[in-house]
Amino acid sequence: MELRLSRQTPYQTAAWKVALLLAVCVGFQARVNGQPSFIQSVTVSGTERPLQLETKAGELLESSRVARDVKRLWATGWFDDIRVERESAPEGAMVRFVLTERPRYLLRRVRFEPRHFELPTPVHSGTLVDRAGVARLAKTFEERLKDSGYREATVHFELIPASIRQADILFRVNQGRRYLVDTVGVSGMSPEDSRQVARILRGIRPRRLLPGIPRVWKGWKLRPQLNQEALNLALQNLRSHYISRNYLDATATVEAVEFKEDLALVSVRVLPGTAYRVESLQISDSLTPARLDTLPSQLPLKELCHCLMQKRSQAERSGISDFEAHLLVRPAYQTGEPWTQPRVSLSARTQAGPACRVRTIEFRGNHHVSDLTLRKVLLLSEGEWFDRGLLRRSLTRLNLTGLIHPVSEFDVEVQRDSAQHMVDLVISVRERDRGRWFLGAPAWGGLSRAGFSIGSRLPNWGPSCLELPTYFVTFNLMSPLLGLPVVSFNQAHFSISLTRPNLPGQSWRSGFQVSPQVSWPRMLLAAGIHQVKPRLAEWSQPTPSLLVFVQWDTASPDQPRGLTSGALVCESPRKLQDRLLNYLRLATEWLLPAGF
Repeated sequence: MELRLSRQTPYQTAAWKVALLLAVCVGFQARVNGQPSFIQSVTVSGTERPLQLETKAGELLESSRVARDVKRLWATGWFDDIRVERESAPEGAMVRFVLTERPRYLLRRVRFEPRHFELPTPVHSGTLVDRAGVARLAKTFEERLKDSGYREATVHFELIPASIRQADILFRVNQGRRYLVDTVGVSGMSPEDSRQVARILRGIRPRRLLPGIPRVWKGWKLRPQLNQEALNLALQNLRSHYISRNYLDATATVEAVEFKEDLALVSVRVLPGTAYRVESLQISDSLTPARLDTLPSQLPLKELCHCLMQKRSQAERSGISDFEAHLLVRPAYQTGEPWTQPRVSLSARTQAGPACRVRTIEFRGNHHVSDLTLRKVLLLSEGEWFDRGLLRRSLTRLNLTGLIHPVSEFDVEVQRDSAQHMVDLVISVRERDRGRWFLGAPAWGGLSRAGFSIGSRLPNWGPSCLELPTYFVTFNLMSPLLGLPVVSFNQAHFSISLTRPNLPGQSWRSGFQVSPQVSWPRMLLAAGIHQVKPRLAEWSQPTPSLLVFVQWDTASPDQPRGLTSGALVCESPRKLQDRLLNYLRLATEWLLPAGF
């Protein structure tokens, strides 16, 4: 007797699997002449993987055990075909599992069609891939496109073998129409909160640049894209705004989304709920269980956020990366009078994981820029505590080099070793193109010139200590004919410059621009701007927000215990010096083209 289970498509329905398993159970009704049959031998062919089977020699042959073995093998995703054969023998039965492993390839590269379209890929060159894994990846890309406003997007894939063990992945992307937000209507809020709510929702609301003319012109609107992630973030900030004002059970939901051609009309409903009076507020710290900070009841929740942000910073400096905060709300005793304001007691609890050290730091995706160049930029070193604050600053410094595309914490894979309290960091980067160009107009007055420049990064030649891929050779053309006023007797100025962007950690050895045709004052001005600009951007980097989940601790039978009602978004306050740094950074953006 032979039973076969084949994988025809990457995704099988549950009914299909159950039917096949029932077939296994019926087919292996192991009885010979009405007597139970014992297993004489169990063999496995088609794989060298170590398998744990319940079906063993010397035991009673039961259909339920065979069914569980088949289900477990199928769930691993390692096999495309599973056959179970049974042969009768004088002393029992011989069972044979014949398996066909799914072909796996080493990924060589990922391509998109159309070529200009790219999606962030969580797989890298050299990774083992199979058809089912690529199908899941294509489904993830499709869902991401739909969340970005492409409601009709489809992503198909093709696994192209390149050699015996290597393959390329080709994603065919059909974006379809992208929907834009035309109007955002908000209901349920008070007139006093309309301005604050409009400020919170400005990221998803259209902006009118030019007013319209009735029955003639509708005006000019700058419509944002319909992005599900941005919409969820706006609703979360809206709930947090009311929670910070003691509306602890406030909710904000999308009531309806209507579509007219490629425009979307979003309706948001806000239910502020009840403003509660806080009787007591406590903070319990898991880092020091014996300590309990009791804060005054009149302390606003914004001050509580500041306290929790400080605790997170202290935990990160100690090597603790898993930090969570929860706000537990307990209803206080009420007198029963209807005009009495409801009272609650708050308890903020922080939870932190164990402290870990950095064991290894690895870069993936860099081909021309060496690991040594990227490591010099990092503030986090191997053997030190795993400080997420230093990791964020290191990623900011990597982005400021201009050698790679911007990276974030989502591009960092943290591999934990809980037994030794160590972590391995894998940073995935994508190098920028070797060439670059710039077209600029006069920055001020008639003395400045319009210009055009085109340049390229140097190839990776010579010893690694020279770090030639971090240098750019640029050809500049500055002409008054492109600027104002036009002076006929002035001639165009042509120059060649050697530029090395500022690399944090290398001080004066980077951040300079040399050109024989340019005067020393202008070269010093350009070098100063190259040195100041990245430092201002690093210092003005904002601290990420902290989500404090609000939970109600109720004892009534009609309401579940620990009911979550939103999250309080804690953000670092914008100080005056941060604003000044941002203004200076914007000024350097305009001064840098005028330097040459």
